[in-house]
Amino acid sequence: MYDGEQYMNDFSVRYINSEENQEAGYRLNAWYQNDRILDGEAFTITIGD
Repeated sequence: MYDGEQYMNDFSVRYINSEENQEAGYRLNAWYQNDRILDGEAFTITIGD
């Protein structure tokens, strides 16, 4: 996690249209359902090679 004053304004923003936003929501919801991730349940994502 990136905590601290030095990261306060360390972000980027990009506009996406409503179709792209809906598609991302559909895919995220499908992943939650497929992996049975419940609302509010903690999970870990491991990024590897």
